Amino acid sequence: MRYWLGGYLLLAALGVGAKEYRPFTNTKGQTISACIVRYDEAKKRVLLDCKGKGSKNIPISVLSAEDQQYILDWNLSKKFLNERILSVSFKEKKKDLPEKTVDHGFDRTVFWEAWLEFVIQNKSPYPFEQVVAEFTLFYSKEIPKGKYETRGQKEKKTGTVYEERTIDIRKKSKVSLSTEKLELSRYSGGSGLWPPMRGKIQGLILKMTLPLKSGGSVVRVIRYPKGLKKEWTTENKTVEANW
Repeated sequence: MRYWLGGYLLLAALGVGAKEYRPFTNTKGQTISACIVRYDEAKKRVLLDCKGKGSKNIPISVLSAEDQQYILDWNLSKKFLNERILSVSFKEKKKDLPEKTVDHGFDRTVFWEAWLEFVIQNKSPYPFEQVVAEFTLFYSKEIPKGKYETRGQKEKKTGTVYEERTIDIRKKSKVSLSTEKLELSRYSGGSGLWPPMRGKIQGLILKMTLPLKSGGSVVRVIRYPKGLKKEWTTENKTVEANW
């Protein structure tokens, strides 16, 4: 099953999605407080909302080098946050481990490896360079509650695996990533004395940070599945069985 999901958290410095007024200076040293409305890539012109003075549509060449870079970064950030331009798809993978199956006749434990593969696709003619991709994989295991005597009850324990990669997402290209492989198991008691217990991948949170040449960065956060209710963590926590 594949999911196409988008979500983001943006540092306010670029004012993407909100009116953020800042001083813009032209090559003559004149300064005005304004915010970007839109940028025309073909004509290299920017429409500025000048605070209290209406709008101005000007070529970016009349602005300082610093302001020109700010406008280019603002434009690049909008593309980075647009899920139609920079999309991410996920796919759950599984590999059975039959050699580890434990069968005692009255109960059976089956093992497998589980992981997530995801593809980041850039449909724009602009590269996103030195992107820090951080992702936390959430998983759970149902285990007996207490010791052997109370094995008729079970509880769910959750673990996490954190990873970080620095990637270049070239123009009109794809980057494929994969999480660490987890060994999960499913227990089924044929005698009915103990309840069935199963491990599961619960989901993943992907955080992508794009550094900007004008300073600062823009951050995009994606959850898989979309309704995953987990808090972001950068810690590795392993589920410990207690039987």
